[in-house]
Amino acid sequence: MSNPFTLLKERALQAAAKAFINREIEGFGVVTELAIDTSKKTMRVELDLIGEASRILINVASYELSEKNGEIHIAVQNVTASREWITAVLNKYVVSRTFPLPNAARMLL
Repeated sequence: MSNPFTLLKERALQAAAKAFINREIEGFGVVTELAIDTSKKTMRVELDLIGEASRILINVASYELSEKNGEIHIAVQNVTASREWITAVLNKYVVSRTFPLPNAARMLL
């Protein structure tokens, strides 16, 4: 059974990450569900993209956190999506690149 504190922390992290991603993709989609497993360092994201008839599923098989110049960064690896073209875009533009996270994320990590 998971520690209640860990579950609360993961839920807060998921809510913060969902809000952050929604701000980043505003205008072309919205995250409808986001699940993060901090112990396994995996993520599952569901989104509705404008022009797509059905929900898009993205699975992140692993991610890595690092600190640079006082900022927390995330890098994702092993990403697949329910649309082949989205998997290709993620592999070209997202996988293995680092992205800064909001300062509020430091409290939740």
